[in-house]
This record gives sequence, structure tokens and C-alpha cells, in this order.
Amino acid sequence: MFFFVRAHRKAGFPSIAATAILAAVAVASNQTALFFVVAEGVWLAYLWIFARAQNRSDLLSAARPTMALALGAIVFAPVALAAGRVGLNALHRGILVGIEPQPPWWPLRALKVMAGNAAFGPFVALSLFAIWRQCNRARLAVRFILCWLMIPFTVIMFLSYTITPLMVERYVLSSLVGFLVLAALEVASLPSNWLRHGIAILVVAQSLAHLHHHWRQPEDIQWQEAAAFSSSNVYGGKTIAVIPPGEPVLVLRYYLPQSKRAMVVDAHAKFDGKAWSFHCGPEPVAIVQTELPANFSILYNRDIHVSSGHSDALKSSLTKAAAGSLASVTTSSNGERD
Repeated sequence: MFFFVRAHRKAGFPSIAATAILAAVAVASNQTALFFVVAEGVWLAYLWIFARAQNRSDLLSAARPTMALALGAIVFAPVALAAGRVGLNALHRGILVGIEPQPPWWPLRALKVMAGNAAFGPFVALSLFAIWRQCNRARLAVRFILCWLMIPFTVIMFLSYTITPLMVERYVLSSLVGFLVLAALEVASLPSNWLRHGIAILVVAQSLAHLHHHWRQPEDIQWQEAAAFSSSNVYGGKTIAVIPPGEPVLVLRYYLPQSKRAMVVDAHAKFDGKAWSFHCGPEPVAIVQTELPANFSILYNRDIHVSSGHSDALKSSLTKAAAGSLASVTTSSNGERD
């Protein structure tokens, strides 16, 4: 980001080369960084088409950062084909099927989850004031940050509604940074030092309170603890059927010793948009999910359907078994839940 912004105002090959190389490394390391690169491309398109047409580019160069992104694409090209194959393979194998669809207002909920409940309100207020107050004094800066904030969410939602659900907070971490930068821009523009320092201390205190709560009671799936819990409750060469399919199976295997990884198997679960269903034998079932939907249902190996009326009892047993992150529900050979 630093070198990309620097390339707008400072001529010279070092900024262009650094932008290209770091962008390629970021995408190669984590393919979700591509969403931020798309945001940079949208910003450059705005500079080329609208800002220059209105003579409002403020002496910003669009050519140098464009050249940097093009050079980054060339650097990334040798691994792009392999990365594309990995992504398509994950899609075709159903590894992403465990990601459930989200409503259109998911971006607001995602920002609230990432920023923290207490600090989310002040951040929203500061961001809205920044858009309103800085639209004339720092219009290009605000529009760049808005691209940074909104484009990754837009890409994720487009892919989610057209191809497969991808609405996961960790895929849009770059947007969180843009959200925080927009709020910081407003804090920095306040006229009084006391006011700036007071708001900054308030926001930091609220953020630390969120971190303290998360450390005491983690909200995410505790994979290492889940793997240890599941392996300690299975004996005699039995296996553990895992739902949702795909990624949870791979992650649990990662946290298990090499000798125990074979015990984790796919439960071949399917999600029809309302409920999960799967077939299993006498093996324990590991359900990896922080919160079960109200209409959760199970279809056992003898086609005995457990309706949504059992969901409360099932939720209770899951929560007691592993603090809401993993549960082992044992089934007998005749397909009934013990």
C-alpha cells in the first residue's frame, strides 16, 4: 500500500518495482489479497476516466501505479495458472460448500464483528463524518479509501451470489483496514488536540475491551482444541465423520498427529439452503460450527430423520461437549442417537 500510494506522486522505478513485487507476493501468499488489488484497479480506472476528464487529478500520476500493477501481473503470471487450478479444484471438490449464504447486509455485520461491538458505533460515526467533511478538502483521499473499503466486499458478494458463497470475514480483512483509516482521517482533521486525543483514547479503550473479551471467550472455532477433544474421545481405530465437508476436515487433520489424521473423514454432508443432511454409521460425528441454525436437521444411515424439534437438545449437547466449537454426537449401529 505504501509504495502504491507513493507511486502516484514520486517518479522513479523503485516505487514501481516495490509495488509490483509486493503485490505479486501478497496474492501468491494469500489469494484473498487479489480483492484489494482489484480495488486498486478500480481506483486507477477512476483516475484515468473521471478525475482526469474533470481535470481533478491533483497532479496524481495514474500511469506509474498502472505500470506497477501490470508489472506485478507479469511477476505473478508463472504461478497464476497453478493458483487458478487450486481454486477451481477447491470449488469442484466442494471444499467451500461449508460457507453458508449471508444476507445483503452482511458487510455491516462483518465490519462489526471485526471492529468489535463497542467500537463499531464510533467508527461508523467517524467514517460518515469523514465522508461528509472531507469530500471537498480531501476528496481524492476519501474516494481512494472508499474503494479500499467497498470493492473487496462488492467482489465477494458478487461471487457469493453468482458462483458460491464466500462471505467470510477473513476474506475482507483489507476492507477493515480501509474502514479504520477512514475513521482515523476524521480524527486527524479535528480542530482541537484535546478532542482528537479524547476520541482516540475512547476508541482504543473500546477496542481493547473487545480484545479482552475475545481472549477470555474466543468467538471463533478453536481448531487445536477441537482436534485434541475429538482424538481423545475416539478409540480402537474408529473414525470421526466431520461436517461441514471440505475445509474443516483438512484443518482438523492439520492439527492432529500424523498417526491420527486418518481417523478424520468426510461425512458427505449436503446443505440444501435450509438444513444440513448426512449419512453416517456408528462412528462419532464432529460438527464444526460456532452456531447451529434453528432448522438444523440430521439424516442418519437408516434414513431416520431428526426434525428441527430436536435442534434445541442437539444445540445443548454440542455446547456442553466443546464450548460451541466442536461436538461429538455418538450414534449406535441402528442409526439412533445415543
